[in-house]
Amino acid sequence: MVEQEEKIKDTKVFAEANRVKEVALTKALTEAEEKKMKEVKMAEGMKISAEFKAQQLIIEAESQQKASESQADARKVLAEVTIVEESAKGIAEANVIEAKATAMEKQGASEANVMEKKSFAEAKGIEMKAAADEKKELWRRQYLIRKWWRKHRVLRKSQCNEKAGWHRKRP
Repeated sequence: MVEQEEKIKDTKVFAEANRVKEVALTKALTEAEEKKMKEVKMAEGMKISAEFKAQQLIIEAESQQKASESQADARKVLAEVTIVEESAKGIAEANVIEAKATAMEKQGASEANVMEKKSFAEAKGIEMKAAADEKKELWRRQYLIRKWWRKHRVLRKSQCNEKAGWHRKRP
Protein backbone atom coordinates (compact mmCIF):
# COMPACT_ATOMS: atom_id res chain seq x y z
CA MET A 1 0.00 0.00 0.00
CA VAL A 2 2.76 2.32 0.62
CA GLU A 3 3.93 1.50 -2.81
CA GLN A 4 0.57 2.25 -4.25
CA GLU A 5 0.42 5.49 -2.39
CA GLU A 6 3.85 6.30 -3.71
CA LYS A 7 2.72 5.47 -7.23
CA ILE A 8 -0.35 7.62 -6.79
CA LYS A 9 1.82 10.45 -5.52
CA ASP A 10 4.21 9.91 -8.45
CA THR A 11 1.32 9.88 -10.87
CA LYS A 12 -0.05 13.08 -9.35
CA VAL A 13 3.39 14.71 -9.50
CA PHE A 14 3.90 13.58 -13.14
CA ALA A 15 0.41 14.74 -14.02
CA GLU A 16 1.11 18.05 -12.35
CA ALA A 17 4.43 18.35 -14.13
CA ASN A 18 2.78 17.47 -17.47
CA ARG A 19 0.10 20.10 -16.83
CA VAL A 20 2.71 22.70 -15.98
CA LYS A 21 4.69 21.63 -19.04
CA GLU A 22 1.60 21.83 -21.28
CA VAL A 23 0.62 25.24 -19.81
CA ALA A 24 4.16 26.51 -20.37
CA LEU A 25 4.16 25.06 -23.90
CA THR A 26 0.74 26.57 -24.67
CA LYS A 27 1.87 29.87 -23.23
CA ALA A 28 5.08 29.78 -25.27
CA LEU A 29 3.12 28.87 -28.43
CA THR A 30 0.64 31.65 -27.75
CA GLU A 31 3.43 34.16 -27.19
CA ALA A 32 5.18 32.96 -30.34
CA GLU A 33 1.93 33.30 -32.32
CA GLU A 34 1.36 36.79 -30.91
CA LYS A 35 4.94 37.78 -31.72
CA LYS A 36 4.56 36.36 -35.22
CA MET A 37 1.24 38.20 -35.70
CA LYS A 38 2.84 41.45 -34.45
CA GLU A 39 5.72 40.98 -36.88
CA VAL A 40 3.28 40.23 -39.72
CA LYS A 41 1.16 43.27 -38.84
CA MET A 42 4.29 45.38 -38.59
CA ALA A 43 5.50 44.11 -41.97
CA GLU A 44 2.07 44.79 -43.49
CA GLY A 45 2.09 48.28 -41.97
CA MET A 46 5.56 48.93 -43.35
CA LYS A 47 4.43 47.65 -46.75
CA ILE A 48 1.34 49.90 -46.69
CA SER A 49 3.50 52.81 -45.53
CA ALA A 50 6.00 52.17 -48.33
CA GLU A 51 3.18 51.93 -50.89
CA PHE A 52 1.68 55.14 -49.53
CA LYS A 53 5.04 56.94 -49.75
CA ALA A 54 5.49 55.67 -53.30
CA GLN A 55 2.00 56.89 -54.24
CA GLN A 56 2.73 60.19 -52.56
CA LEU A 57 5.93 60.57 -54.58
CA ILE A 58 4.05 59.73 -57.78
CA ILE A 59 1.32 62.22 -56.92
CA GLU A 60 3.89 64.92 -56.15
CA ALA A 61 5.70 64.22 -59.42
CA GLU A 62 2.42 64.37 -61.36
CA SER A 63 1.47 67.51 -59.52
CA GLN A 64 4.79 69.16 -60.38
CA GLN A 65 4.35 68.09 -64.00
CA LYS A 66 0.83 69.51 -64.10
CA ALA A 67 2.04 72.69 -62.41
CA SER A 68 4.76 73.08 -65.03
CA GLU A 69 2.25 72.48 -67.80
CA SER A 70 -0.18 74.90 -66.18
CA GLN A 71 2.53 77.55 -65.90
CA ALA A 72 3.39 77.09 -69.56
CA ASP A 73 -0.30 77.32 -70.48
CA ALA A 74 -0.66 80.36 -68.25
CA ARG A 75 2.23 82.07 -70.02
CA LYS A 76 0.60 81.33 -73.37
CA VAL A 77 -2.73 82.64 -72.16
CA LEU A 78 -1.07 85.70 -70.66
CA ALA A 79 0.58 86.45 -74.01
CA GLU A 80 -2.74 86.01 -75.79
CA VAL A 81 -4.48 88.19 -73.22
CA THR A 82 -1.92 90.92 -73.73
CA ILE A 83 -2.58 90.82 -77.47
CA VAL A 84 -6.33 90.86 -76.90
CA GLU A 85 -6.05 93.71 -74.38
CA GLU A 86 -4.11 95.82 -76.81
CA SER A 87 -6.63 95.24 -79.58
CA ALA A 88 -9.51 95.61 -77.12
CA LYS A 89 -8.43 99.15 -76.25
CA GLY A 90 -9.19 100.31 -79.78
CA ILE A 91 -12.43 98.36 -79.87
CA ALA A 92 -13.40 99.76 -76.47
CA GLU A 93 -12.81 103.31 -77.66
CA ALA A 94 -14.97 102.65 -80.71
CA ASN A 95 -17.66 101.11 -78.51
CA VAL A 96 -17.58 104.14 -76.20
CA ILE A 97 -18.04 106.50 -79.13
CA GLU A 98 -20.88 104.34 -80.48
CA ALA A 99 -22.51 104.15 -77.04
CA LYS A 100 -22.31 107.93 -76.64
CA ALA A 101 -23.92 108.43 -80.04
CA THR A 102 -26.68 105.97 -79.18
CA ALA A 103 -27.22 107.67 -75.83
CA MET A 104 -27.40 111.09 -77.46
CA GLU A 105 -29.88 109.74 -80.03
CA LYS A 106 -32.02 108.23 -77.27
CA GLN A 107 -31.84 111.44 -75.27
CA GLY A 108 -32.93 113.47 -78.31
CA ALA A 109 -35.80 111.07 -78.98
CA SER A 110 -36.79 111.22 -75.33
CA GLU A 111 -36.71 115.02 -75.30
CA ALA A 112 -38.78 115.12 -78.52
CA ASN A 113 -41.26 112.70 -76.97
CA VAL A 114 -41.51 114.86 -73.84
CA MET A 115 -42.00 118.01 -75.92
CA GLU A 116 -44.69 116.27 -77.98
CA LYS A 117 -46.51 115.17 -74.82
CA LYS A 118 -46.21 118.65 -73.31
CA SER A 119 -47.58 120.20 -76.51
CA PHE A 120 -50.41 117.69 -76.62
CA ALA A 121 -51.24 118.35 -72.96
CA GLU A 122 -51.09 122.11 -73.51
CA ALA A 123 -53.36 121.87 -76.59
CA LYS A 124 -55.74 119.66 -74.63
CA GLY A 125 -55.74 122.22 -71.80
CA ILE A 126 -56.44 125.07 -74.23
CA GLU A 127 -59.19 123.02 -75.85
CA MET A 128 -60.78 122.26 -72.47
CA LYS A 129 -60.52 125.93 -71.43
CA ALA A 130 -62.14 127.00 -74.70
CA ALA A 131 -64.92 124.47 -74.18
CA ALA A 132 -65.41 125.72 -70.63
CA ASP A 133 -65.40 129.37 -71.80
CA GLU A 134 -67.87 128.49 -74.54
CA LYS A 135 -70.13 126.77 -72.04
CA LYS A 136 -69.83 129.73 -69.67
CA GLU A 137 -70.71 132.13 -72.50
CA LEU A 138 -73.69 129.96 -73.45
CA TRP A 139 -74.92 130.00 -69.85
CA ARG A 140 -74.41 133.78 -69.68
CA ARG A 141 -76.41 134.30 -72.89
CA GLN A 142 -79.19 132.03 -71.70
CA TYR A 143 -79.28 133.93 -68.44
CA LEU A 144 -79.48 137.26 -70.27
CA ILE A 145 -82.18 135.95 -72.58
CA ARG A 146 -84.26 134.70 -69.63
CA LYS A 147 -83.73 137.96 -67.82
CA TRP A 148 -84.84 139.91 -70.93
CA TRP A 149 -87.91 137.69 -71.35
CA ARG A 150 -88.91 138.08 -67.73
CA LYS A 151 -88.59 141.83 -67.95
CA HIS A 152 -90.56 142.02 -71.18
CA ARG A 153 -93.17 139.56 -70.06
CA VAL A 154 -93.83 141.65 -66.99
CA LEU A 155 -93.96 144.76 -69.18
CA ARG A 156 -96.29 143.12 -71.68
CA LYS A 157 -98.58 141.91 -68.94
CA SER A 158 -98.78 145.36 -67.45
CA GLN A 159 -99.33 146.87 -70.90
CA CYS A 160 -102.04 144.35 -71.61
CA ASN A 161 -103.59 144.99 -68.26
CA GLU A 162 -103.54 148.74 -68.87
CA LYS A 163 -105.14 148.36 -72.24
CA ALA A 164 -107.75 146.12 -70.83
CA GLY A 165 -108.19 148.49 -67.97
CA TRP A 166 -107.33 146.06 -65.34
CA HIS A 167 -104.64 147.87 -63.70
CA ARG A 168 -105.18 148.73 -60.12
CA LYS A 169 -104.29 151.88 -58.54
CA ARG A 170 -102.55 151.60 -55.34
CA PRO A 171 -103.76 153.61 -52.47
